[in-house]
Amino acid sequence: MIPSTGSNLPTKQYMATSKRAGILTGALSGLLAAALTLAIGQARAGLVGAVSSPIIAVGGAAIDATPEFLKSFAIRTFGTNDKLALVTGMVLVIAVVAALIGMAAWRRIQLGWVGIGLFGLIGLAAVATRPNATLTDSLPTIVGVLAGALALTVLTRAARPTGDRATESTFVAGSFAASGDPGRRRFLVAASLVGGVAVVGGGLGILGLARRSPTATALAIPTPTDIGRATPGAAGVAINGVSPFITPNGDFYRVDTALIPPTVDPATWRLRIHGMVDHELNLDLPTLLARPSIERDITLTCVSNEVGGPYAGNARWIGIPLKALLEEAGVQPGADQLVS
Repeated sequence: MIPSTGSNLPTKQYMATSKRAGILTGALSGLLAAALTLAIGQARAGLVGAVSSPIIAVGGAAIDATPEFLKSFAIRTFGTNDKLALVTGMVLVIAVVAALIGMAAWRRIQLGWVGIGLFGLIGLAAVATRPNATLTDSLPTIVGVLAGALALTVLTRAARPTGDRATESTFVAGSFAASGDPGRRRFLVAASLVGGVAVVGGGLGILGLARRSPTATALAIPTPTDIGRATPGAAGVAINGVSPFITPNGDFYRVDTALIPPTVDPATWRLRIHGMVDHELNLDLPTLLARPSIERDITLTCVSNEVGGPYAGNARWIGIPLKALLEEAGVQPGADQLVS
């Protein structure tokens, strides 16, 4: 059997070329649909809050599930770039899975819907397990999944070549120099639109989350009731490469497992001491700052810091003694740990 006039490809070669091009087109469709899913989710998260971001929620859940030895390894290996390494790894995994979903959708669109749906369930589960998560925080993931499923459907249908088999074989062979096949043009237009919306949506999400990020707030810290001792003039060893006795604020290390710093509003922040206590305490920030405070020189070091490592610092801190708060709450017999 020979294809229609205008094609000199044998039937077997035509079928092999079509299959190869279908796989590539399907993979590209899956990647674009995944990009749109994440971008729409990020754009919606820019309005709702960072906790509802699918990427941040899944990344946070992954960090929570990571054994301590792997967290320490990541900090030692990547330093302050550990979260960037995590997000990069997540994006690569998502890209591979998205390409596979797109190839499956090329064969049967229902398989693509199922794949995107499973992705959505993972995102919803991650969002639901974030601290202080609400039903509203699930909206970005739901909207993103619906947008991704629609995009995958449109791209897959647009990629189906039309016209006689001569034109079809030219299209699926990837010869974009060939004359205009309407199927090829439809796919290029649809891919451009999906990619453009993904870029715009992702940009809006980044800007929205940046506006919602916490900013430094000038708090009126009262003079400590118990002032720390003056630092001796001879403190420190004055050796090149050894940090000073007091670590400058700009040089103090910061290592944490949060992908983004949590947003804390001083006006609504509360300290609640409850559980196995006689009197539950619920203190706002002004009430807490009005209590007697102390000033002490305290050294902090990261659990992942090696000897001579950079994740250690010494500074003068002001705070409220926890012992007095616990005595006021009345810790009951049998209580053997504090959980923050």
